Amino acid sequence: MADNLVFVDTETTGLGPDARIVEIAAIKTTSSGQAIGEFSTLVNCGIPIPPEVTKIHSITDEMCKNAPHSASALAMFFDFLGDATIIAHNLPFDTRMIHQDRMRCFPLYTANDTIKRKSSCTLSFARKKFPHFKNYKLETLAGFFNIDTNRGHRALDDARRCKEIYFAMKDLRNV
Repeated sequence: MADNLVFVDTETTGLGPDARIVEIAAIKTTSSGQAIGEFSTLVNCGIPIPPEVTKIHSITDEMCKNAPHSASALAMFFDFLGDATIIAHNLPFDTRMIHQDRMRCFPLYTANDTIKRKSSCTLSFARKKFPHFKNYKLETLAGFFNIDTNRGHRALDDARRCKEIYFAMKDLRNV
């Protein structure tokens, strides 16, 4: 159903155009927040994960060596996504990473469905709603909304935080 929401997060080998996804996670809910399902996988992206990046998300080459390769992981992700609205914290980054890997895996693919579909960015909304915050990191917003900040910096944990922040901000919008 198109009124479903999917909260997405990726962990990558870096930030630039050559970076690749090493983990992708998504949480699907109804528009009212009722849980539908979760998707999470490490990804064997075919290139080494730089040590300085491993320090950020704790994902190692060893952890990814038996994971699905990028094409399989993306196919599973898009199957889970369906026609739902994508929501992410820093949506442009996650959709760019998904698109980059999609183009690498499926070079004949030309449409950018991940960007054309309905989407929402919790980072953009928070910047508008709370212009006085010193930063807009997930941890900062989670702390403001009394959401658990002791989780690791991994895709599924960040997708969960994004979902909780989205619904907390949505509640504020409805007051």
